Amino acid sequence: MVVELKIDGHKVDMNQKGNIAATHSIADIEEPDSTAAGYTKSVEVPLISNMRVFRFINELYSKEQFNNELHKAEYIVDGNTVMSGIAQIDKITYKFGSGHKLVGGSFHVSVIGAAFDWITNAKKQINELESAETVVYNMEEVYKNSIREDESLIKFFPVDRGAFWEENYNGDLIPRKKLDIRDYHPFFNVWKTMCLILSEYTIKSSMEDFFKKLYCSGYMPVNEDLSYIKEENDFYIGTSATEDVPILLGMISPKKPTISANIYDLWDSDEYHNDKGVISSPPISSTPHFHPTETATVRMQTNLHYKTQIVNGSTGYWNDIMKEYGECLYVDEFRLYVNAQYERIILTLDKCVEAKNRQGDIKNIFIPCDPNEAKTYVVYLEFASWQISGRIIFQCKGAYTDLGQHKAGGRGNWYVITVPQGREGLLGTFQGISMYDSIDVAEFYYFEIYDNLVTFNMDNVTRNAYTLTKGNTYPLWGQFACSREYGLTPDKIDGVQLWLCENNNIKPDFTNVIGLNDKVGISTIGGTGSQLDFLASLRQLFCLMYYTNPLTKEIHIEPRTRFYNRDRADIIDWRDKIDYLKEIEIEELGGDVGNALKLAYASGNEVVGYYNWKNRTELGAYRTPLLNKTADDTKEIVNGIFAPFLLRTVDSMGMTIPQDVRENDQKQIDDVELEMTPIVGYFGGVDDRTTGDDKKDYPRYPRLVFQDATKEINLGFEDINSTSVVRGLNQYYKDNISAYNYGRRITMYLKLTPQDIEAIQFPNREKQDFRAVFLLNFDGEDVPCLLEQIADYNPATGASTKCVFISDPHIKLTGDDLTVITYDDVAIGRNNTLTGYR
Repeated sequence: MVVELKIDGHKVDMNQKGNIAATHSIADIEEPDSTAAGYTKSVEVPLISNMRVFRFINELYSKEQFNNELHKAEYIVDGNTVMSGIAQIDKITYKFGSGHKLVGGSFHVSVIGAAFDWITNAKKQINELESAETVVYNMEEVYKNSIREDESLIKFFPVDRGAFWEENYNGDLIPRKKLDIRDYHPFFNVWKTMCLILSEYTIKSSMEDFFKKLYCSGYMPVNEDLSYIKEENDFYIGTSATEDVPILLGMISPKKPTISANIYDLWDSDEYHNDKGVISSPPISSTPHFHPTETATVRMQTNLHYKTQIVNGSTGYWNDIMKEYGECLYVDEFRLYVNAQYERIILTLDKCVEAKNRQGDIKNIFIPCDPNEAKTYVVYLEFASWQISGRIIFQCKGAYTDLGQHKAGGRGNWYVITVPQGREGLLGTFQGISMYDSIDVAEFYYFEIYDNLVTFNMDNVTRNAYTLTKGNTYPLWGQFACSREYGLTPDKIDGVQLWLCENNNIKPDFTNVIGLNDKVGISTIGGTGSQLDFLASLRQLFCLMYYTNPLTKEIHIEPRTRFYNRDRADIIDWRDKIDYLKEIEIEELGGDVGNALKLAYASGNEVVGYYNWKNRTELGAYRTPLLNKTADDTKEIVNGIFAPFLLRTVDSMGMTIPQDVRENDQKQIDDVELEMTPIVGYFGGVDDRTTGDDKKDYPRYPRLVFQDATKEINLGFEDINSTSVVRGLNQYYKDNISAYNYGRRITMYLKLTPQDIEAIQFPNREKQDFRAVFLLNFDGEDVPCLLEQIADYNPATGASTKCVFISDPHIKLTGDDLTVITYDDVAIGRNNTLTGYR
């Protein structure tokens, strides 16, 4: 018998009989992420004659250097490969002669199974995967990506974070009617991610089309420590104005509603600090420039304190020639420029009052008044559900104020009114316009005018984040503006002036988010979890088996129900190989499992928790009893990463994945973080939005589905029902359940040849490998079995080899010469029938 060992294609000088003792196990296939069960025991080979194969022998850490690389190896017996995989050095022995000259020694070498190659590579993090397939992170590109019908690597799905509500001028949260980029969360495709992880192999799977529809939620980069970036790059810039002596910045015209002056041109060196010098200072530049020493993603915190004129746009009754509206003009917007892009910060008022609802087209409001003098206010009229055009007359204490023509649509409109001297709680009415509010949202807000001026504070953090690159320079620019164009004639109104007060400043907020216009790829959102954990979680969902062919560089990935070759008549007949001189051990397969099996996802977010509590259930879980009367515990197979999820309909968006708990009538909620509980869902296509002010620009949205009986989609382990039952993922575990209930583990010794072992090594087209059904014989009865392990196969000794099989009476055989075997559990220990078959 000729035994050869080849490493990286080089023949190893063995100088001995091949005492290799190879073990092959189905554990390599069932749980490749947690074990590399195929291996050989160490074989000792000469050192000097194998120096060309085993390098680094003269270095201190030669064993470690060799093992850190992947060296392909195979044992060949009489031309048959009985073990293939990766060579590892277990020990090196050196022998020295006179003068400390190396004269001999040996390597102790073992071979680890074929899956070890990709298992080793897959120990990296998911965010270490590389792909050119990315999405630019801005609203237009994210939206276009989200409604693509194909299965791209990265896809954005709508998530209800609480941000589908926006704060109005009253500080309340009201339904937002326009989309925002934060409404979308990045996901990555299951199939394409598997292909990236196993990039050196070709995946063969009947689940390919299904996996291409599955998406996993990505991870926002929230856990990175940015303290070193903050320490080196933190700064603060302030202006030199004081409260008593404001600085006139400029005038805003109705036709060009911006002030061109940069407020940070007025900065004062006494009111800025930065120890590291990342801000340019005069006389180098009048405008501050930021020079980041590290690439970082930042939001800018702004604190603005200013005074603005208030000018009433109403000049008389409506006519077709003048076409004037009754809106007033004042400054309510700040535009902050970062990285050549600006972000609008709209004023939020902290003084406001809610109008009282009454029937009809007259809106009644209570106006604060002064018993000693008349007061002037700016009022805001907003209609959350709908608006009509009409002339607005304000009546208070017998006095009438014509506010001009009201414009229908939009965010609402501002007007200047005068409240006569009078008592507290004076009642005023707006006539000529319907203000019916179907969702009970406050529609009237006001602030008081002093000497034709209003003072505002605007503290904010930019909504978007910006990635600023090390070595580049970024000017910081801030402009005041009016939030919309006004149809006011310049001969009536020249504009409004604006003054800066004290406490105008800007400083950075270094944050772990995706920057505007960054490229989002798998390395951005993959997260720090290992690729093996990802594959293991998929294995748990679908009871997957990973079978590696090192010759063809293929990995067969199938659910257990499709893995084995159970519907063929040409099963492998090993009846004549049984060594009946050795003991045969039989044990119940499910004896130590428990009296029930539970399949479940990881715990979900608060939405899922609330659903489970309210319905006294566990979303996505499945539990079934096992035929084990002596046990009282439950075997739980719980996913290590993914959680179930529910969907919520948001009027302005469609079906979304909720991240917070709230009742249907709850108006006010808190925003949640941009990160989310890891989930996996099925891409259910693209639907039409039904509402939303920007529906014309963004008419569609994608759907991610966990369970939908109407679409016959069910990623839960339990079955669901509409008109017909939609099977859950428990269907992939039916063979496991059958084995727990009826199966036996049979340990026996067989006289195997190198040809028998080679067939196990390499998956073949006829499935005559680990996927085969093996026919054995016990006391005259034929029993079909599945192979679990071949332990310590050693062709040099000629002895029989210990093998472990799984028998299950529900394995159906076909063919004229085979009989379907049935099971009778009372037959155990009776009629000398060891396995319970007859």
